[in-house]
Order: sequence, then C-alpha cells, then structure tokens
Amino acid sequence: MSEDNNHEEKGSGIGCRTIALGGCLIILAAIGILIFLLVTRTNIILGTVIDFLNKDLETTSISSENTSYDILADVYSQIDEELEIQSLEFSEEEITILARESFEDLEDLTIDIESNKITLFWKAYSRVEDHPVLGVVTLNKESDNIEIDHFGTARIGFPKIVNKFVTSRVSNFIEQGENDSVNDFFLTILNLKNRFEIKDIELSDDKILINLTPS
Repeated sequence: MSEDNNHEEKGSGIGCRTIALGGCLIILAAIGILIFLLVTRTNIILGTVIDFLNKDLETTSISSENTSYDILADVYSQIDEELEIQSLEFSEEEITILARESFEDLEDLTIDIESNKITLFWKAYSRVEDHPVLGVVTLNKESDNIEIDHFGTARIGFPKIVNKFVTSRVSNFIEQGENDSVNDFFLTILNLKNRFEIKDIELSDDKILINLTPS
C-alpha cells in the first residue's frame, strides 16, 4: 500500500509542476502578445499622427544620373568672369542633388520649387518604419527678396527657440527676414561663395534662375 501511495504522490507532484509550468508559459505568452499589440497599436497611432504632420509631403529619389560634380562642371563652364551678371538656371532635381551633397546630414533632403515659394524638407525623425517625420523649411519670394517663412513640420511651425536643436548647418540660414542668409545657402551649394553675390532669384514651377554678380 505504501508503495502505491508513493507512486500516487509522485504522480500528483509531477502533474502539479506541469500545470504550474504550463500556467507560467501561458501568462508569459499573454504578456508577450499584450506588449506586441501595444507596440503595434502605438506604431499605428504614431504613423497616423506623423502622416498628418507631414501633410502628404514625401522625400523623393533622384532619377537623374547626373552627379553634383557633373552639374557644377556645367555651371563653371557657363561662367564668364567678365560679365556683370551671370544667369544660371537649374531644375529642382539639380538643386536637390547639389543640396544633398552640401548638407549630407539632412537625410533625403528634397527641394520643391513653385512660382513664389521654395520648400526644403528632409527626414528629421524615423522611429516608425515608413513614417519619418519630415523637417520643413519654406522660403517665400516677396518682391525681390526670398525670406524664410516657415520652419517645423508641414502643418506645425516651431518657434525660433527650437532652432538650437536643429542641425547647426540649417540653423545658419533659418532666421526670418535675413535675405543674405538665404543667398548664402544657394552660394554654398553652388560652391561660389566669396566669388559671387546673388543679385536676385527668379522662380517658376520646377525651375530656379539665379542671377549672380562678381563679389
């Protein structure tokens, strides 16, 4: 009888341990599923908010085979040092290529040109896959001046105090009302700073004409 009882106690002990282990595994699995759902749902919510902030803007891939070297070589071939005014025309894709070369720390920097406005945007924050927050700078053409009108996301502008958290190279020309700093941006990407000054800039859809005078 005692041997039978021992077998029953051992069997009962093994059964309890199995049930307890199974229960622990179920609890851990439930916690894992809950965390997965929370993270997934959080990403979905964040993705929706980010899409709202970006307002349908998307960075673009470059289709042209031209490099910044090719574009600048063409620019330099056009320049005549004896002319009082040099006029250089660029497509928005060419300007984008040059800007990406000069500002490599701005991921996928893209430039959109309209008849009275230039918009620069880049991937500023990419926590959620396929839903990067885009930093946006808008330059408006008022009469003969081009001034920075907006800095932030596509929908929400940030106060100037936020500028200190922005890439320092962008901060250099993000000061509203200072046309010289905007001109410096274009002279920098054309690698013509200290050689020329910008007389004026003419905008049309997808194109920009920069008129230069010798420094």
